[in-house]
Amino acid sequence: MTLGVFKQGKASCVIFFHPGEEGTYVENVDVTLYENGFVHLQSSTEETTVHLRNIEIIWQFKKEAESKTGSFRLLRLKGSDKPAGP
Repeated sequence: MTLGVFKQGKASCVIFFHPGEEGTYVENVDVTLYENGFVHLQSSTEETTVHLRNIEIIWQFKKEAESKTGSFRLLRLKGSDKPAGP
């Protein structure tokens, strides 16, 4: 069984949420989001794997040269009518 990659890219910041504690964060992170909800994170200071429900990813978006307006896309989990996230 192979594990599919849902999205891979650079994030400007990843925020970690730990129950009962304040959130911590890492900047300039290479992110690989797998179809099963696990996320592999690698920065210049650390490398870890966590579940998507315990973090918030702020992706780096590159604006297309021809596009004058920004775009925003909501991701939906398979079999769900609600957008992913908090």
